[in-house]
Amino acid sequence: MTSAKTAAVMLIAVFIPGAACLGDEVAKPPKKTVLLRQTYTPGTYLQSIRTKMDQTVQMGEMEMPQRIDMQFLVGVRIDPPDASGSKKMTWKYERIRQSVQMMGMTMTYDSAAEKPRNSAMAQALEPLLKAEIVLVIGPDNKIKSVRGMDAVWKDMASKNPAMARMAEQMRKTMGDEMIKGMVEKFAEGLPGKVVAVGDTWNAKAKMNLPVVGASEVVSAYKLKRLEEGPRGKVAVLDVKSTVESKGPRKIQGGTGQMTLRKMRVETTGQTRVDVSNPLLLDSTMTQKGSMEMEMDAA
Repeated sequence: MTSAKTAAVMLIAVFIPGAACLGDEVAKPPKKTVLLRQTYTPGTYLQSIRTKMDQTVQMGEMEMPQRIDMQFLVGVRIDPPDASGSKKMTWKYERIRQSVQMMGMTMTYDSAAEKPRNSAMAQALEPLLKAEIVLVIGPDNKIKSVRGMDAVWKDMASKNPAMARMAEQMRKTMGDEMIKGMVEKFAEGLPGKVVAVGDTWNAKAKMNLPVVGASEVVSAYKLKRLEEGPRGKVAVLDVKSTVESKGPRKIQGGTGQMTLRKMRVETTGQTRVDVSNPLLLDSTMTQKGSMEMEMDAA
C-alpha cells in the first residue's frame, strides 16, 4: 500500500564429464524448503507496509484518475501465553506517510514531519497514531478478539460532532472487525506446510473492506527466494491479488450520500515474511483499480 524488488532464481547445472552412465544428464542441487505456518511467537517486531495505488473513479461520464502512495510503520508486541494458552498481540502505529495526487492537486502527510502539510489528511490519519490495538490469540492460533480501532473513531466523533457521521462510517468499515479480517487473511495466505523455492499456491478470502464493504479477495503466491534476516530465515513472496466488490454500497460523502459499485483492484508486489514467526516484515505493493461512484438524489 518504489516498486517491488525482483531477483532471478538461478538454477546451477553441474555436468559430470567422463561419467558414461549419466550421459548428458544434468545434476541439480536440491531446492531450499521452508515451513510457512502462522505461530505468533512472543517478541517485539516492526512491520513496514508500503502501497502505491493508481485508481480511476468514474462519476457519470467523468473519470477522475488518482495516485496514492501510503506507508505505515507498525510496532508489534506479542506477549507470552497466559494460563489459558492465549497470547496478547499489541499494535501501535509508529509512523504514517501518505501522498495523494488527484485533479491536478497533490496532498501530503507525514507524521514524522514537524508540520503536516495537509490539515485534512492529518485530521483523518493522526487519530491512528494514538491507537493501541490489542488482539487476543487463542491456543489454536485463531483470533479470539480485537479492540482498539473502534475506540479511535468513537473518540473522533466525541471530540468533533461535525465528523460524527464519517467517523461512524469509518468504524463500520475500518474498525476492529477489519483488523481481525486483515490478520486472518494474512495467516490464511500462508500455505501452512513445507514449500520449496519456486512453489506456488492460491488463497481466497471474503472481507469487509474500508469504504467498499463486502468484497472477495483472490490471491496467488510464489516463494521467490529465502534470505537471511536478523532473526533467521526470511521468505520473499511474489504476490498477485484481485479484489472485487460484491455489490453496490452506499456511503456518506462530504456533500451527501453516494453509491459505489463495480470496484476492482489488482495488486502485484513482494512481501517479506519472518519464517520463525510468520509476521509481515515488509511489503511493497502496486495497485491498479477502478470503481463507479454516483451521487444519490437528495
